[in-house]
Amino acid sequence: MKNFLKLFRKGEKGQVLIIVALTFTMLVAVIGLSIDMGYMYVSYARLRRAVDAAALAGSGEFKRNYKAERLQGAALQALDINLNGVLTKDTDDFPIRSIETCDTVAEDQGFVLTTETGLAAAVAWEELHHPGQEVCTDPLKKIVRATARQNVSTFFLSIVGIDKYPIEVVSLSQAATVDVVLTIDTSESMTWGWNNEISGDDRDPSQCNDYNSCIPFVDVKTAATRFIDNLYLPYDRVGIVTFSKDAELILPMSDDRPEVLLAIDNLKVFEANQACPYRFQNQPGNNDRSTFPSISGDVVNPCRLYNVSVSGPGYVAGEYVTFDCPAMYGLTPDAAACGTTNTSDGVALGGSILTGDYSSAASYFPTPPGGWPDPRDDSLWVLLVLTDGAANSGHDSNGQRLCPASENTYAWWAAHPLCRDADTTVRHCWEDSTNGHRDCREAKFPAGAPTPAIDQDLYDGDDRARDMFDVISRNNTLVFTIGMGSQTPLKTPKYDIYGNAPGEVLLQYGAYGTTYAQTPYSGALKGLYYYGNNASDLTRIFLKIANNLATRINQ
Repeated sequence: MKNFLKLFRKGEKGQVLIIVALTFTMLVAVIGLSIDMGYMYVSYARLRRAVDAAALAGSGEFKRNYKAERLQGAALQALDINLNGVLTKDTDDFPIRSIETCDTVAEDQGFVLTTETGLAAAVAWEELHHPGQEVCTDPLKKIVRATARQNVSTFFLSIVGIDKYPIEVVSLSQAATVDVVLTIDTSESMTWGWNNEISGDDRDPSQCNDYNSCIPFVDVKTAATRFIDNLYLPYDRVGIVTFSKDAELILPMSDDRPEVLLAIDNLKVFEANQACPYRFQNQPGNNDRSTFPSISGDVVNPCRLYNVSVSGPGYVAGEYVTFDCPAMYGLTPDAAACGTTNTSDGVALGGSILTGDYSSAASYFPTPPGGWPDPRDDSLWVLLVLTDGAANSGHDSNGQRLCPASENTYAWWAAHPLCRDADTTVRHCWEDSTNGHRDCREAKFPAGAPTPAIDQDLYDGDDRARDMFDVISRNNTLVFTIGMGSQTPLKTPKYDIYGNAPGEVLLQYGAYGTTYAQTPYSGALKGLYYYGNNASDLTRIFLKIANNLATRINQ
């Protein structure tokens, strides 16, 4: 019995040693595995930060019409800086990093994104090979996919033959697409030169349009073309609206660069009518217009007016003088159809194309062939308005032309301009707001201006234009306005009793008047107003706007 107990005690000691040895071994394994897993987690976190930074750096290069190699270079540089060269060597069977956009995917697979079938094929390929991480979408989005792989060295696992463990991180970064509508003044004064220095037939829109030599209008087209070069189509989209006597939709939202550039190149200054009931200049002894019948409404456009066949002091026989409007003369003058700077309709139509809210335009503009284009809700909406004059035309909410009775008659020596009062500090409201929108009486601009009042009898094109700027401001549209030439900033009592420049005041309101405390729409996006007085100014302004957009497009 004693011998048995001795043997049992010896066996017990042996079991303890075995248990201790096994426990120690398991503890070492757990600690070793924890170290390996912890190191792997730290490596993954570091790789994740680096890949996120790479994707973000790449998406930032979408601004200013990016090039794929530049985007990839910026992304890879950010990746290498954050990883400090810890990635293993890239091999055919283990590619450690890639920076992809839909362009690079399409190029690798032979798809043509500018065609409907090519885009559909790219989208299908991405959905099959990268579900949930696609860079090709319809419509296209500015998405960068950064992928990086790393072999993480092990410590404990190397004992059992696992000396490296691969990890992979994929990160997506998106830059906002930009939808921009160029809303361009095409009124007669776009042929007068930059400082009103052009005269005679060189001013005639029917002549300079044919030779693409209307100045400053040709400079506008050149600057607009360079602006398009700083957008990235087909990801971004461009629409074009012009306004003179009426607003016109030249190009719905398009992502086709050649189509956009062609539309800009084909823009023309408003030509009006060739024939008039008379062909003489308003000179002493030869200015009896009352013998001609009154022509009201939209029946007659302004017409091109030429000098009489016999030349006089300062005149050339048969030379183009300016636009004239027969409807302003006669027994019952009607100037409503004579204004050729319809800013309000241009703003309304341009804003509608961006936002899809066509309530402001439907009353005066017919539905275009193919219907109204649909908006892209995830895009940055930008309205760019360029004009060289003040608003003197427009339609009210009922589709009727605006020209208050007190401003309906007009002469060159009159104290007020055509169809517009001569005080830019006073704003008139059409009616009380509806649908929960606050009244325009709270929209005081410039600062310190009198409180606007509802006065339908004095509501004019300038008031309507401010209302349209308010509408698109409520729709989260970024507005840039450009005043140009000698008309916008002209400061004479003829145009404003206080010496204010009416065109400039309106454009300032459109760009940033709706973003400050002067209006109830303080949450609106902040735009900018620019003024240029020559072609170089205009080019710089368009570049500044492009640069401004580039700072707003990362998501």
